[in-house]
Amino acid sequence: MRERELEATPAVDLYVCSSPCQPVSVLNHKKRGDDPRREPLQVALAYIREKRPKYWLFENVLGLTRVDKGRVWRALCTELDALSAELGYRWGYQMLDPCKHADSPQSRPRVYICGRLGTARIAWPHEVPLTRRCVDLLDPDVAREPASDGLDLAPCYRRHLHTWGIAPGVDEGIVEFCASSRAHSPYTSKKRTAEESTAAEGSTTEGSESKPPLTPTQRAHVLKTDIAPCMIRHDPGLYAVHLDRMLTAAECLALQGFAPETVETPQVTPLQMRMLCGNAMHCGVLARVLECLLAE
Repeated sequence: MRERELEATPAVDLYVCSSPCQPVSVLNHKKRGDDPRREPLQVALAYIREKRPKYWLFENVLGLTRVDKGRVWRALCTELDALSAELGYRWGYQMLDPCKHADSPQSRPRVYICGRLGTARIAWPHEVPLTRRCVDLLDPDVAREPASDGLDLAPCYRRHLHTWGIAPGVDEGIVEFCASSRAHSPYTSKKRTAEESTAAEGSTTEGSESKPPLTPTQRAHVLKTDIAPCMIRHDPGLYAVHLDRMLTAAECLALQGFAPETVETPQVTPLQMRMLCGNAMHCGVLARVLECLLAE
């Protein structure tokens, strides 16, 4: 995207861009002001200025509005105001979440920024009831075959579950380890002697002190049965505790609002598809936003 020639890029009526979230994500502890992954958003703005599509839509994580004490967001708003005044767009933004706006049981709040030529107000989807649980989208008949499909869980994450007091194959729910480990670290900085580590019941990591299991409130924060945690690209992905396996590509597609049977995946492995799902816009929310944006 950063390397294409703008003049040679075709003009379109609807332009959609979801730039990389890493430069503004709360999970990125090493954010930099000069991160080149911020450049696609500037490329998108240049495209709009040059090609003047009738409609345009940007999507990103909520961190876009907060990073660098809000300076990135304020600069973007200033640029959009100037672009709108120059080219005759009206623009607006809204925080939308699949579990609130698309009857999809995943917590994936994002900021959507839309613009359209003319003075018509930007309309947004209203909230709708959630009628499904995330665990109901999972297929209990899919077996775990670690040698072929990557659905097994690495031993280090099994130790996380042991520390939290969550039992694979028993406790129902879905866990996302990156955010959960940040909120409820399974590690401790206090060291034990080798003798203490050996004597500790169930200890699997030498030199670390065992931690008490999660409280009921903490457990509900980690183990989700109704609304799945936000799907991300990074390993290990979403893990179904009661099924003792990672979610399949089809299940990830379903949580992202797709009908899995309609998605063609030539030359894409199941692992690659799960990673792509973690980077994707939610199909259900996008469809509702476009219904509002394109309505005359």
